[in-house]
Amino acid sequence: MVALFSFMEGQDGRALALSDRGLAYGDGLFETMRVVNGAIPLRAFHLSRLESGLARLSFAEPARVLERFNRALERALLKIGPLEHAVLKLIVTRGSSGRGYTPSKADHSEIIVQAFDFQPDASPALLGIKTCAMRLAIQPRLAGLKHLNRLEQVLAAQELEPSSDQDQAYDEGLLFTLEGELIEGVKSNVLLLTPEGLVTPHVERAGVAGVMRSYLLSEHIPAALRPKVRRVTVTDVANAKAIAFCNSVRGIQVASDLDGKVLEDVEHFQPLQTLLREQLGI
Repeated sequence: MVALFSFMEGQDGRALALSDRGLAYGDGLFETMRVVNGAIPLRAFHLSRLESGLARLSFAEPARVLERFNRALERALLKIGPLEHAVLKLIVTRGSSGRGYTPSKADHSEIIVQAFDFQPDASPALLGIKTCAMRLAIQPRLAGLKHLNRLEQVLAAQELEPSSDQDQAYDEGLLFTLEGELIEGVKSNVLLLTPEGLVTPHVERAGVAGVMRSYLLSEHIPAALRPKVRRVTVTDVANAKAIAFCNSVRGIQVASDLDGKVLEDVEHFQPLQTLLREQLGI
């Protein structure tokens, strides 16, 4: 992706303070949003997740932060203008409020906007995927949030790159807990075709509640195509007939193979992919 522009809401020309809690502690949230023809198809879902995250992290004056977030969105969309496709990333930090872990009870939040050009694949390729050695920590207080601490994903993403003893680069990876429970992909949520139908792992103890995942679980998707949420084990993965990944930028991407094992039923996700193109343009 090519960077188009960036700005801080209400703070033109001013850099982020070195004392910002987002930088110091990962104290904040972010949303990465696909823009299609000047609009954000999943905007309501992004705002709902952000509102929940602000409340769960006990941000001061969350309604005011949400209002500023919306204002920054509108400004960014005006700057994007007629572009058919783009990606917006909006970061909300708790801002600077003195040294130490304990945050101020006043609102010092900062909102950072980044925009990128985006060219969707005309014919989406199948993904080569692997099981990552990295394991996710269980933390129900943070589970589901798109918070700024992404070190688990940073480490997992390095496993997808070629190394001295591995010639192949992978497009995505599966992330499990130490208990062997599948949670998500490195960059996406996971969909598995099992003998009982389509399932997606729950994210009640770890992982991110992705916006596209939320859309697929909503009433916008016919019940026959809607995945079921449940605990997913290593055995479930081994027996999966097909695996796909979903996120708000690229929609649904299907895996061709897992750890060298070819997945046969890659056509299963075509109806969902077609539906998302019709409903969202993604």
